[in-house]
Amino acid sequence: FCGFDLERCEADTRKILMDQQGEHYAWWSQLRAVRDGRVFCTDGNQYFSRPSHQLVDGIGVLAQVMHGVPRQDASERRWTRLTL
Repeated sequence: FCGFDLERCEADTRKILMDQQGEHYAWWSQLRAVRDGRVFCTDGNQYFSRPSHQLVDGIGVLAQVMHGVPRQDASERRWTRLTL
């Protein structure tokens, strides 16, 4: 979700992927990215929503996620793998 920080992205994503009974929607678990554990949240507000030099950093975040960088510097926490 562009415009939200990492924590809100993660929280809101968890909320919208559940039905009224608190179960994940069936279609969600059928997606290949979900089955393979390749769903990520990032700080859209910092890296993608503003026209600034941080757009370049955002491209770096996407590259890390898309190319399977196993971890990141703990002090930076630029993305997180979404596990449901």
